[in-house]
Amino acid sequence: MDQRNAYLQNKGGGRIPVGEEGPRLTDRQECIRYLLAFPDNWLKTCTLFVVANHGTSSYKKEINELKDHPEKMVRETAALAEKTSANSV
Repeated sequence: MDQRNAYLQNKGGGRIPVGEEGPRLTDRQECIRYLLAFPDNWLKTCTLFVVANHGTSSYKKEINELKDHPEKMVRETAALAEKTSANSV
């Protein structure tokens, strides 16, 4: 597939363009949302651990969506992130 015309489909239905060198992400929240929408489940899970350890308030929608992910590893880590958020309030 030609990287210049490639797109990632995120759960919200939006399309994330991917250039030859990848997208230009300018802030931490944008980067985390990009990684949570990325198709690689291992990367998604690692990002959920980062979110769980550094604050989840900005990512409640994404965490909630990932609790229904087909991959067990992603679902369980999203539940952990949500629980961590509930315990820190």
